[in-house]
Amino acid sequence: MICVPIVSKTVEEAVEDIKKAEEVADIIEFRLDYLKNPELKILLGAAEKPVIVTCRKKSEGGLYDGDEEGRVDILLKAIEEGASYVDIELSTQEPLLEKLKSKQAAETRLILSYHNFQQVPEDLQKIYDRMLQKGFDIIKITVMANSIEDNLKIFDIIEQAKSKNIDIIAFCMGEHGEISRVLSPLFGGYLTF
Repeated sequence: MICVPIVSKTVEEAVEDIKKAEEVADIIEFRLDYLKNPELKILLGAAEKPVIVTCRKKSEGGLYDGDEEGRVDILLKAIEEGASYVDIELSTQEPLLEKLKSKQAAETRLILSYHNFQQVPEDLQKIYDRMLQKGFDIIKITVMANSIEDNLKIFDIIEQAKSKNIDIIAFCMGEHGEISRVLSPLFGGYLTF
């Protein structure tokens, strides 16, 4: 499946971008950290395809600079409004992760994500194992490839998840990682961006 992120600055622009994205996407991702006033009812109403809602904090490559409780409240609202998926980072405080899980609705799948914009970390296996222990519906790992070989580490993680019937989104960023965006679904990745 192909996911297209919506990074519009206004709700009006987002609605227009949703229509364009749905021509090629299987899933749409709303990056609420880009919007000053995210009106979830309007956004979700405009989408005909399944939607991932996320609100990335600055330390994870996003624009959200408010407090963590407020950010999680935005994601809780997305669950209430019927988002297909809600994505939250592994770096989120444990009580807030648990709060999100406790409010999960039947129609919403929770994605636990990890991002590293510098490299494929040496402890990638430990990070993956830690993510598994959290019990989320889908794991997402996105790391920077500094060599073609870095993609093999991601493909290994996908293979591990596939062997355990775990839904995983995993690929590398950067010029060296482009191949993983294409091949990830062929190895068993849930979707690609």
